[in-house]
Amino acid sequence: MSMMRRTLALLRLGLIHPRLAHLAWKLKRSHHTYLSYAALHSLAKSFMQVKRRRPQAIHVVEFGVGRGGSAMLLAWLVARYGGKLTLFDVFGRIPAPTAIDGERARQRYAGILTEESQDYYGNLPDLLEIVKRELAEVCDLSKITFVQGRYEETLPSSTDPHRFSQVHIDCDWYESSMVVYRYLQGRLLPGAMLQVDDYSDWDGSRRAYHEAEWINQYPATLVDGALVIDTGG
Repeated sequence: MSMMRRTLALLRLGLIHPRLAHLAWKLKRSHHTYLSYAALHSLAKSFMQVKRRRPQAIHVVEFGVGRGGSAMLLAWLVARYGGKLTLFDVFGRIPAPTAIDGERARQRYAGILTEESQDYYGNLPDLLEIVKRELAEVCDLSKITFVQGRYEETLPSSTDPHRFSQVHIDCDWYESSMVVYRYLQGRLLPGAMLQVDDYSDWDGSRRAYHEAEWINQYPATLVDGALVIDTGG
């Protein structure tokens, strides 16, 4: 992303709220997120769009928290404008990709195990507590639900009542993505917004989206490689 595009994305965040732009700058500078400024702005813009559509409290869900950067931005929005946030993650080293994810994904995972063994956030033994402490700086933790574990084990059954206004999917691989799409079917409130951040980065994420036919009926646009889906568009 060029300097001009980064600057424009930060300015747009500042138009939502000046503190939001400062928070995004801090998150990028401290390497709390791999998302670009444009992708972070897209999340904030989607939140505000859903807020206009549904004035009542918003339920945001994120699949794939990582180091917690995008979760902090979403938590800040929830704290200021109302709502609640649910975070699903292993809060540790991500599961290994499978053959369907392709050679590039397997090479990336090998790098996590070897070259990044000391630096990769997923190798921190107390990652969940670290993320909680940092989120507490921007939002009352009573507004946030943490669900730790693999999606196959933690996503509730089909009788689960939760329905979501905004969804952030950042779970890399095909199998994880498919579990998430199956869970979300029938759990989106009218006018919900979704963002799939690995759509342009990993073959498995892109394939899962196209195989989850129920979501393909909605208009989608690319924002700096992330796929933004508008169910009210």
